[in-house]
Amino acid sequence: MADAPNDDALRRLLQQLIFGFFPSAVLSVAARLRIPDLVAAGPKSSDELAVETATHPPSLYRLLRALAYLGILAETEPGRFGLTDLGALLRSDVPDSMWATTQLFCGEGVWRSWGDLMAGVQTGKPSFERGIGLDPFAEFAENVEASKNFNQAMSEGTRREAPGIIESYDFEQFRTLVDVGGGDGTLLAAIVAATPGLQGILFDTAAGAAEAQGRLGAAGVDDRCQIVEGDFFELVPDGADAYIMKSVIHDWDDDRCVTILENCRRAMTNGGKVLIVEPVLPPVVKPSFARLGVVMSDLNMLLNTGGRERTEDEFASILRSADLELTNVFRVPKPSTMSVIESVAAS
Repeated sequence: MADAPNDDALRRLLQQLIFGFFPSAVLSVAARLRIPDLVAAGPKSSDELAVETATHPPSLYRLLRALAYLGILAETEPGRFGLTDLGALLRSDVPDSMWATTQLFCGEGVWRSWGDLMAGVQTGKPSFERGIGLDPFAEFAENVEASKNFNQAMSEGTRREAPGIIESYDFEQFRTLVDVGGGDGTLLAAIVAATPGLQGILFDTAAGAAEAQGRLGAAGVDDRCQIVEGDFFELVPDGADAYIMKSVIHDWDDDRCVTILENCRRAMTNGGKVLIVEPVLPPVVKPSFARLGVVMSDLNMLLNTGGRERTEDEFASILRSADLELTNVFRVPKPSTMSVIESVAAS
């Protein structure tokens, strides 16, 4: 058997991967303590911040020092820390931040489930089915704060993706668009605002759609949109000529995906279309840090929801099972890894 290569560059790369979870823990605590908020107006000493966060001063200093090495904070003088442009993205009190995303993906629930990756690979079951943590969607239905943070995290990502989605697909062909599982309406608001004459329907559970009225109103499209509450496993609003789902299908196993898609198929008008907005995995994966997030998301779905990311063939398969036919895949411009997967009623 060949020895491990004696290549310092490869070793440094592997070392970064080995210790890759350390910074996530640092960011999680910084977000929970709202450190970026506290230094947004100007640098503060570690002792001041320890008082404001009710933490152990020497230990907080060590966390702040780590944040400075990561570029989140700047140590302006010994023991005194200010905010960087990168760190400003972790503020909880400004638009377009990534605070909620950090809270969700670096938080306790996801952290716990990833610690149980071995059992997930061995059993193929999500963590909550093995007694590790809670079913996330059941928790969101009961925990207002967890639901609000999840919706905000999804909104943070969608705001960045929406311009590319609109650029890559022609929404002007539709009269009415239903956003299935559309959360707070970030995507629907952007599409309707960019498409004169288009009517929108935001469809989600009461918890999922809790912030939607404000989002649609802020975008100036509430006069062309309505909010309908319900369960997409039961039915979706009927009579529309387009149904769109962003980051919904990957949450579920194939059988439950088919149920959602069948409901859309039954509800849409003749000539209607069903659109899935998700990454499309290549049939053969090659090393790529640009697409690393997609395969990490795939494992995250395994552990936390029981869903998965899919290849084009796998999307085509679940669509066929729902009496739909995949007609085209529109790639969203880079750096996005998303695609708009278009389907119509099977002929």
